[in-house]
Amino acid sequence: MSVERLSLISQVEDLFPDFGKGFIDICLEQFNDNVEKLIHHLLEDSLPEQLKSLDHSMKSRSTFFFFSFFFFFSLHLNPFFKQFSFFTA
Repeated sequence: MSVERLSLISQVEDLFPDFGKGFIDICLEQFNDNVEKLIHHLLEDSLPEQLKSLDHSMKSRSTFFFFSFFFFFSLHLNPFFKQFSFFTA
């Protein structure tokens, strides 16, 4: 992670110390690294649903991607789910 990115994360973390770096990093990406816009949405509790549903204490992005990857493949590889048409290719 770049020094600039860590600086942006730190600015948000100063105001929201309970939020993990991974969560803040994903939020910053969604708001095109606009710290002011992200802070505004956090203060107004108006984050998009896909961000609200994330674990706010996530320490790193790799945790998010690992569990997303694991969940996706567990659905597609589990024979139980293959009986449903929306899980088949």
